[in-house]
Amino acid sequence: MQNKEKQGPAAALAGLRVIELASPMSQYCGKMFAELGAEVILVEPPEGQGAQTRSVPPFIDGVAGPDRSMAFEYFNGSKRGITLDLDSGEGQALFRKLAADADLVVEAEKPGVMAARGCGYAELKALKPSLVVLSITGFGQTGPYAQYESSDLIALATGGFMYLGGYSDSPPLAAYGDQALLGAGMYGAVSAMIALTAAELSGEGEHIDVSMQECMTMAMETAVQFFDLEGKVRKRNADEQRYAGTGVYACQDGYIYAMFAGIGANKFWPISLQWFLDEKIPAVERLQGREWHSVDYVHSAEGKRIFAEVFGPWAMHKTKSYLYHEGQRRHIPIAPINDTADILASKQFAHRKFFIDAVHAATGKKLRMPGAPYQFSATPWRRGKSAPALGEHNDEILAPLATDQPVRRSPKSIQASRLPLAGIRVTDFAWIGAGAYATKILADAGAEVIRIESRQRVDSLRLAAPYKDGILGVNRSGYFADRNTSKRSITLDMKHPKALALVEKLIRQSDIIANNFTPGVMERFGLDYEAVRAMKPDIIYLTMSMSGGSGPERSYSGYGSGMASITGLQHLTAFPGREPAGTGTNYPDHVPNPCHATFAVLAALRHRRRTGEGQRIDIAQTEPTVALLGPTMLDYTVNGLVQQPPGNAHPVAAPHGAYPCQGEDRWIAIAVLQEEHWQSLRGVLGDPQWMQEVQWANAQSRHARREELDRLLGTETRRHVAETLMQQLQARGVPAGVVATAEDVVRRDPQLAHRSHWLTLDHPEMGRTIYNAPPYRFLEHPVTITVPAPLIGQHTEEVCSEQLGLTRDEFKALADEGVFN
Repeated sequence: MQNKEKQGPAAALAGLRVIELASPMSQYCGKMFAELGAEVILVEPPEGQGAQTRSVPPFIDGVAGPDRSMAFEYFNGSKRGITLDLDSGEGQALFRKLAADADLVVEAEKPGVMAARGCGYAELKALKPSLVVLSITGFGQTGPYAQYESSDLIALATGGFMYLGGYSDSPPLAAYGDQALLGAGMYGAVSAMIALTAAELSGEGEHIDVSMQECMTMAMETAVQFFDLEGKVRKRNADEQRYAGTGVYACQDGYIYAMFAGIGANKFWPISLQWFLDEKIPAVERLQGREWHSVDYVHSAEGKRIFAEVFGPWAMHKTKSYLYHEGQRRHIPIAPINDTADILASKQFAHRKFFIDAVHAATGKKLRMPGAPYQFSATPWRRGKSAPALGEHNDEILAPLATDQPVRRSPKSIQASRLPLAGIRVTDFAWIGAGAYATKILADAGAEVIRIESRQRVDSLRLAAPYKDGILGVNRSGYFADRNTSKRSITLDMKHPKALALVEKLIRQSDIIANNFTPGVMERFGLDYEAVRAMKPDIIYLTMSMSGGSGPERSYSGYGSGMASITGLQHLTAFPGREPAGTGTNYPDHVPNPCHATFAVLAALRHRRRTGEGQRIDIAQTEPTVALLGPTMLDYTVNGLVQQPPGNAHPVAAPHGAYPCQGEDRWIAIAVLQEEHWQSLRGVLGDPQWMQEVQWANAQSRHARREELDRLLGTETRRHVAETLMQQLQARGVPAGVVATAEDVVRRDPQLAHRSHWLTLDHPEMGRTIYNAPPYRFLEHPVTITVPAPLIGQHTEEVCSEQLGLTRDEFKALADEGVFN
């Protein structure tokens, strides 16, 4: 029962059937599969107005209704929809028949619910051994928090991500736009593709357990490594410069995010200073002393103060467009902090035809929304029909199930390997953030990833804090280490012709080549896509520059915080009336970009297995994050509303935010999403007199006076220990969680400890250090990280001998010529 309506080149995931139980946690996962060609069947409850996701704003013309939610439309286009009562015997029987004819089932019920219905993994596996079942929950399938209530806010808090967002004098700040829900969907899609890759080859299915809490722990950037290696707890500091010349700066028409001092060192300082001299900035001589070449001085309070005093007044007379384009012309990573109107006016997004037009089936309204977060040369991304009406495809899909039908045969076992991606080889030129993280995901799942490094131009992340014992060294960075587990490293001088010959030999043995350089770098190496395809015609060629491989800004560069600025996330993650805060991390580098890249690569590999055809994947790292903000973009293009920062406020629920507790900088996140939650909250807090007043009697009145409500609630929570209050509220069914610090997640969180999220590996130079486990668990073929990040060039001779066939004499001769730096 495949959808036959698609035209043009084959879709990468054509032939895959996915059954998705409608949920805020699963919908982005289903969207990713549907738009690469899988047949995704959305299962909704029949009663009422269908799935909860139909009631999520924004709505077309601001009018609520089950067929007017633009969030539902955006996340569920390209899917087909049915209704099933999964609490009835008939609905359960039909669901089992659906699953027996599927490749992947995606569900987000509480642990144990599907098994109680007779639709758990064990029952479905008996029907189809090759079936992959993806279960996404707030805290995972097992552990002391497994049955706890969760939400986007609670996952952000308990995962440790929320503590890093906000200002030094503010409560912790939630990332805008349901990033925990979306992050679980993204990591769910990636882990499902990993399992489907293995199932297609081995005939063995898998049960994947994704924890939304752990997905947000992945977004903590270096906070855990700072605690582990240097004993420091990173705090939120959005109102401060990270270091002199790096942070948010006001300008004539808004704000920019600038990195005049670079990552890991003040690498951009000389060209930045030359620009300031060319501009004749007043008092520029204060920035010319020798002290500005010291990393310590750039990090000092004095350095930050002086830079702000010199640059700040001058910037106030320049537009963010001028600062962006002139800075980028000089190769300085500056980004404008955009709102939705700015994004829709971008010439770069327009050139890449990133925004697409669709027609809303229920109203006939034209919708302009984000399109492809990745561009494939052979298997294009496509958005299909409008999101389904409730039960739209019942007759088409459910009627044939009323009669017995043969179950699709599981593929014959070809190979069964300990790790699901064993046998896949990656030649990895990716460095710094998102690119290295994408290839790490592949490596941790069993792919052989060989990093190509240079001792002359060391990966900036190797020089980025924190360092083991606080001592700088190319093999001592916790930032680098956590993003490069399971890989091997070789060093080459890519300007040497004999180095290129070795790379060519390696490429001929590889399945994937990856880079995240700005366009032109791989071309200068002689390794553009056409050249590489001539070496290996079926290669999967991944490129991940900031702005993509084409357009007027194709040569612009940046890091995660700059990308968050360009995409609107920095602007929208703030408290009302304050300067843009952002997440306090380079968030796009750790979740949106690596997840989209890995998913795209695995989809392209599946297409290659079916057709023998390789292809190029071009990811502009700004585009996946905008794709996550689709409903916000639609609110502007359809309703004309430029969303402003909401802080921790929820669109309809209150209270909803972070509230102070006993101790220094201790907080609890509380999300009152239903009237029952409010009543239980009152009971836990002893039902103080003010909570009995009429103005707090319903969600609408509470939301209308939410600032006063937050203040009053904070006076109550201050009397409580955060951990104890969390337990008391959860015992009454209220979504609540400690706003965790790095120390909390590493040493105090019993759920993360139960799930063995923190792995201790023995690094050759740093010794025993902490690493993140993946935020998903595989029941049948566990994905366990056992190999720490490599020393620079650690495997050069080994790879040259084992993969490239060099004798020791040949290796020595090349080494003497400087081929290996």
